[in-house]
Amino acid sequence: MSVAAPRRRAKFRDDYRFSLTSRDVTRRPQAKESRQSRFLTVFIFCERKIRRRDGPSLNGGTPRAPQKLLPDLSPPMTHPDTELRYVNDVIGYGVFATRYIPRGTITWVRDKLDQAFSASQVLGMDEPYQQVLDRYGYVDRNGLTILCWDHARFMNHSCDASCLSAGYDFEVAVRDLQAGDELTDDYGTLNLESSFTCACSRPQCRGLIEPDDALRNAERWDDLLRAAFPAIRQVSQPLWSLVKEPGGVLAASSDVSRMRSCRFHHVARGSAGIPS
Repeated sequence: MSVAAPRRRAKFRDDYRFSLTSRDVTRRPQAKESRQSRFLTVFIFCERKIRRRDGPSLNGGTPRAPQKLLPDLSPPMTHPDTELRYVNDVIGYGVFATRYIPRGTITWVRDKLDQAFSASQVLGMDEPYQQVLDRYGYVDRNGLTILCWDHARFMNHSCDASCLSAGYDFEVAVRDLQAGDELTDDYGTLNLESSFTCACSRPQCRGLIEPDDALRNAERWDDLLRAAFPAIRQVSQPLWSLVKEPGGVLAASSDVSRMRSCRFHHVARGSAGIPS
């Protein structure tokens, strides 16, 4: 079982099923608010609506069967054969395969709708916004906090992650996933700002997930990625049109010595706005 933890890691369209009403929101955002602040306001609102509708019953009884929270989107930025499922009170939600997803499948791509915030922007935000970014955001190699707008923000940590990212803006399945398997990644790859205790219960569990895990585990992660990369050419890739460096990825899948290391994502402590 994977476990959610704060990390420095909502899809919306016209038919999004949660509507804003005067009963839910006391005021509309003022015109001077930034687009990013308005995005986070709606994000927090929808997160609360999700928890009320699909979380455990308030009387302590059996949780209701989780509903499908977000509409099917085209094109998706997370693999279309995945969905959100409620895990438990501690973990919250996770991303699960609805069909077989073979090793080498691209499961998520960072795209233009993901929000990017500088360190100064984050520090200038009110606490509710900072809490959202702390729980659902991650820090990229440039020191920007990224808030994914799709299901990727619900991907939980596991020390035996099923998906990893080489030095490109996407994650790939590093083993075959059956229907019902959870898609997880390793938060040690996400430029953590502090340590947290892991309870994934996997044989590989490290116990304590630390900011410098990327230094200690990068070679093992690269080995898993090098084993998966040749399959990129051989399996169906619904997200391929969103990949930003297709030529380099295809070259690396043909010759894994050309694959960019996962170390490419790592930000050294004390640089790019990342505290030491």
